Amino acid sequence: MNYSKNIKIEEYIVYHEIDDEVIILDSRNGKYFALDGVGKYIFLALSKEKSIDSLIEELINIYDVSKQELRSDIENFLLILKKEAIISYS
Repeated sequence: MNYSKNIKIEEYIVYHEIDDEVIILDSRNGKYFALDGVGKYIFLALSKEKSIDSLIEELINIYDVSKQELRSDIENFLLILKKEAIISYS
């Protein structure tokens, strides 16, 4: 994955942090998602336009996981968000 690409949350996505979760709503079709744990952390970092590389550096200090495994997990998570049209790349 090319980390120099900008990742943005689509304009029609509405989200709100409630307790330990982020609730995400696609305002076009009413479909919603709930994220917690690392998924919540990654999504909120994307909302603040953090780079993926800086996100990896933050998470590597929190979780006992290799950089390779973390990068792979983030890539897979971003693919799901892209497939659900929550994010786009520019």
